[in-house]
Amino acid sequence: MPVTAPELVFDGDCGICTVSAAWVDRNCPGVTTVSHHARGMTTIDKVTWIEGDDRREGARAVAAVLRRARRRRHRAVGAIIGSAPVRPVAEVVYLIVARNRSRISRLVGAKACGLPVAPVSGSRDSEGASDGASTGGGGA
Repeated sequence: MPVTAPELVFDGDCGICTVSAAWVDRNCPGVTTVSHHARGMTTIDKVTWIEGDDRREGARAVAAVLRRARRRRHRAVGAIIGSAPVRPVAEVVYLIVARNRSRISRLVGAKACGLPVAPVSGSRDSEGASDGASTGGGGA
């Protein structure tokens, strides 16, 4: 399916991703946000920016969408994190956030990701996990 407007494809199972997509909807005119489910994808590794033949993932996608923001300071942040000297650091930060998105979602009060969280041996979360109450991903 050809994409006419810039599109940001995000993890529709992730609370912080969904909150971020709503921010993009409010602050980045002309950018369409789409859950990976709506694109017919079963999984998504990184947020993806698609504009014509241009496809960017991770921090490069974040930089691209920020460059479309209404506010100059957001556009400046997009330009900075997309610049060659900063891009490697931005990718590391993106990966850290992505790996911890379930925790971050809970911290900000968003729906936690539907990704299973491996229990830590001996933690209260691992006790009783076999009763079914702690299984199944995307609860609130």
